[in-house]
Amino acid sequence: MQIYNYSLDLDINSENYTYTCHEVIKFNGDEEKLILNSVNLKIKKIRLNNSIKNYKEFAQNQEIIVDGIITKDSVAEIDFSGKIPEELQGFYLAKTKDGNMFTTQFEATGARRFFPCIDNPSYKATFDITVRIDSDLDAISNMPVESQENISGKKVVKFMQTPVMSTYLLYLGIGKFDEKSINFDGNKKLILAAQKGHLTESDYPLEIGKKAIEFYRNYFGIDYPLPKEHLIAVPEFAAGAMENWGATYLQGNIPEHFSINRSISKKGCG
Repeated sequence: MQIYNYSLDLDINSENYTYTCHEVIKFNGDEEKLILNSVNLKIKKIRLNNSIKNYKEFAQNQEIIVDGIITKDSVAEIDFSGKIPEELQGFYLAKTKDGNMFTTQFEATGARRFFPCIDNPSYKATFDITVRIDSDLDAISNMPVESQENISGKKVVKFMQTPVMSTYLLYLGIGKFDEKSINFDGNKKLILAAQKGHLTESDYPLEIGKKAIEFYRNYFGIDYPLPKEHLIAVPEFAAGAMENWGATYLQGNIPEHFSINRSISKKGCG
């Protein structure tokens, strides 16, 4: 199965911890049938090349199989909804006394809990993310914000398209954030983000992160490929850190220099 782009238009309900999504999938190869991974998602409708299709769900295999042949330039559209659990995997709710944060943990096959996809690290595509959130919330993803506007009382945030990457590297964080940043490699930004009221006054994490990026750039002779890198403090997280492309998140309110160095080194090593 050759998918070259996923487009997700998400509407987040932060009161009842649910979301709806209109997903568009674009193909560049031929297949006899469409098989996608999906876990605990409520599929409402699937279209293939503007025609509504029947599908079967196989919970044991975590798959949905859609009727219809895939050809080059085929387009699938899926309307679905999902819940935002507290399970520390997929798209989940991190609760704290200072407020809630919605965040993702997809490694290595958790993206299927967020949207139907080929959830295998060896299959790569670009991603276009648009998210509709309450007007007092902020959103962070792998890429910088392309546009932001208020529509019908909600903040609509559209992010720039990602490079080609695996599904497990996709990131989305929603909450009330404080941020600070420094530039590196010219006008690229290294951004430190934490829940409001928990952002350290020290620039030390940013300075450590910048030095790490510059060290691995010089060591490997490869420039950092994205326009920004977020270092995000996540209050509830099942691992010490996760190195999503353009959005590294670390457990706790103030990232430690060891975690920052380790996470950036993993990106430098591929």
